[in-house]
Amino acid sequence: MEDKLRLNTDLYGFEGIIGRRDYFLNCIIIAAISLFFTLPATGWIMTHAQTISEMFGMGKLLASGPIFLKLWFLIGMVLTFVLHISNAFRRINDINGEVRGNINLTYAAICALANIALFLPFGILMIFVLINFVLAIIILFTKGKITSKYPYDFMKEFNWGAFLGTWIWGLFNKSFKTLWMLLLGITPWGSYFAIYCGLKGNEWAWQNNYYRSISSFHESQKRWNYAALFYFLLFTIGIILCMTIFASTFAALGALGGLGGAGGMHGAMQGGSSEIVLPSEFIMH
Repeated sequence: MEDKLRLNTDLYGFEGIIGRRDYFLNCIIIAAISLFFTLPATGWIMTHAQTISEMFGMGKLLASGPIFLKLWFLIGMVLTFVLHISNAFRRINDINGEVRGNINLTYAAICALANIALFLPFGILMIFVLINFVLAIIILFTKGKITSKYPYDFMKEFNWGAFLGTWIWGLFNKSFKTLWMLLLGITPWGSYFAIYCGLKGNEWAWQNNYYRSISSFHESQKRWNYAALFYFLLFTIGIILCMTIFASTFAALGALGGLGGAGGMHGAMQGGSSEIVLPSEFIMH
């Protein structure tokens, strides 16, 4: 029985238990995997939907898509379903403090129905999405009877410096895995990787640097939290300013173009009013 309740933080595995932080970490990875499989299908639906209502009926629209697209989507749906259920089982075991197969199977059935509901009317799909969302919140935020008794581990705290600063934080903390953000930052996976860095930041910083004590480690990361927040705000303000300048420039060019077009039309009307074009039979040769 003890072996069935051992700590198991792997991405896949039905036996054991998993804490809230590691469960959330695995959910981020699963979401990134899911995006890899669903992004082509989403792009196909966006380009082939004629109306907004067709976009909401994505299951029906996807069913009419190419065979390779449907197979790719189906593989991704099955893979992410199995990974999610395996993590949820371990999380439920931790919450209950024991293995309860009937609860695990009930949760798996609800998740399976939610996947099938993708091909049902939009209203039914939204009901299952809402139910899954509520269950996911409960599973994530409910303390486990087993992991709540574990000693406090500062390395599992969320690192805001790593989340907001990513690769800049990583360069100074010798956590070079964060450099992937330079590539992923321009893709839909950027936000997932930023959260991943925040969850793993303390662990990376502690392993890759030398600190005299845990208190000195916290002081160092606290300074980085403020620095990363300043960088993030500065970057956000810069983006807003660039967008504002671009929008105002575009509007000004449009206004000038409109005036030029109006002036040209006015000139043409004036020119047209000063000339009389006669039919060819009235022209004397």
